[in-house]
Amino acid sequence: MFCWPSWREYIRFGGQVLSEIEGAGVWNPASQRWTDYIYAGGKRIARIASSEKVLQVSGTYGGGWTGVSYTIAAPQMANYMFHDGDQLVVRQRQTGNTHGGILIWADGVTTTLADQDGQPSDDDTVLNTWHNRVISLHELANKTYSGICLVAV
Repeated sequence: MFCWPSWREYIRFGGQVLSEIEGAGVWNPASQRWTDYIYAGGKRIARIASSEKVLQVSGTYGGGWTGVSYTIAAPQMANYMFHDGDQLVVRQRQTGNTHGGILIWADGVTTTLADQDGQPSDDDTVLNTWHNRVISLHELANKTYSGICLVAV
């Protein structure tokens, strides 16, 4: 594990900062914070601090495999070809005795990948705490995105 001191990088256009990202300690995409700026008439009029997009899925575990899946519409991914180095960064929380995760289709085939802890992308067994997951999409390099869904069992 490699640690860095606190750091900050800026994205500039026309001499103005459009975005900045900052982090500290162990490199972890889930712990980085973005800030975006909005300009009008050459003046900064708004600052947008890091925000989190949340999709909450809930259900009741009935024992045995009762698998539930939710397909996510992602039209912006249509015809996207995965590249070596692509990653999916997810923060997942499960309570009780259920488990689940994410399935990704590429070239029409379902693919189960592993996160940085070796947990299968569709069957994370970490319970009762937030699990910051980084899922390498290396195996999908040069394949075309077909779909993604959430799975709970």
